[in-house]
Amino acid sequence: MATQFPSSYSAYADNNLTTLKLSHNPASSPTVTPVVVLTLYRPKNNNAFTRVMSDELVTTFELLDKDPRIKAIVITGHGRTFCAGADLEQGFGKFGVGGGGGGGSEERKDLSGALGHIRKPTIAAINGAAVGIGITLTLPFSIRVAYKDAKIGFIFAKRGLVLEAGSTFYLPRMVGLSTATYLATTGAILKANDRRLEGIIAETLDTPEATVKRAIEIAEDVSQNVSLVAGYACREMLLQGNDTLESSKKMETEVLSTLYSGKDLKEGVQAFLQKRAPNFPATLEHDLPRGLPRSKI
Repeated sequence: MATQFPSSYSAYADNNLTTLKLSHNPASSPTVTPVVVLTLYRPKNNNAFTRVMSDELVTTFELLDKDPRIKAIVITGHGRTFCAGADLEQGFGKFGVGGGGGGGSEERKDLSGALGHIRKPTIAAINGAAVGIGITLTLPFSIRVAYKDAKIGFIFAKRGLVLEAGSTFYLPRMVGLSTATYLATTGAILKANDRRLEGIIAETLDTPEATVKRAIEIAEDVSQNVSLVAGYACREMLLQGNDTLESSKKMETEVLSTLYSGKDLKEGVQAFLQKRAPNFPATLEHDLPRGLPRSKI
C-alpha cells in the first residue's frame, strides 16, 4: 500500500505527536514546503529524551524520508535547550536507540538505524545544551551548527553507561580516536566552540536564534541547489567508504559511471550554463547509482 503523506506536517504533528513539533518554512505556509523544521518538544523537561520521543522520531523520519516533496530537514529543540539527555525519571534501557533487546517483549523501533539511514539532508540546529543522547542522536545528521555557548557532553561514563545510538561508529570518524576517547572517558561538558568539538560542529553562532536561522539557510540552499541523489551518494561514499585507495577509486568509478548518464547531470550543466536554479528530476526511489556501499550501521 502506498504511503499517505499529510497535506500539512504542522497539523500532522499537532494531531499525532506528543514530543515533537513540525513546521514548514516559512512557518506560515499552509502546505508542505521542501524544508521541514522538526522541534524536540518537552518544554517542562528541557526536551529530555524518552521512549515516546524515540518512537516518534523513528516514525517521523521514516515518513519524511519517503515524502518526495521534502528535500531537507532541520532539527532543533524547543526553548533554550536542544536536548538534556535521557529523562532520568523514566530510567534507562527503555529508549530503543539501538533496536531490539533489553527488557520486555514489546517491539522497539530502532532510532539509530532510522537516523543513520535517512537519505535526505539533515541539519541539526543545536540551540542549547545537548548532552548524552542529546548529542549522540545528532551524529548521523549531515551537518550540525550550534550556539557557541551550548553545553555539549558525552556524559555516559559518569552515569555508569557507554556510548550508544551508533556513536562509537560516528564519533572517532569525526574527531579522531584520541579526542573521541577523551570525550568518552572524561564525560567532559564543553562549550560548542571548544576546539575539541570542531569535527562535530560545522559552525557556531552567537545566539540560539541565529543558530536556527543558519540551519534553515543551509537547508534551503541545499534543497534548491543540490541534487538529492548526488548529495546522498556523496554522504554514503564518505561515511561507509572503502578501506583502501584502490577500493575507493573502484567505488567512485562505478558510481560516477551511473551518474554520467543520469538525469541530474544534464540538468545541473544546463542550469549552470543558463544561469538559473536547477530543478533536478532524479529521485531517491528510482535513480540511485550503482556501486554505493552498503551501510555499516
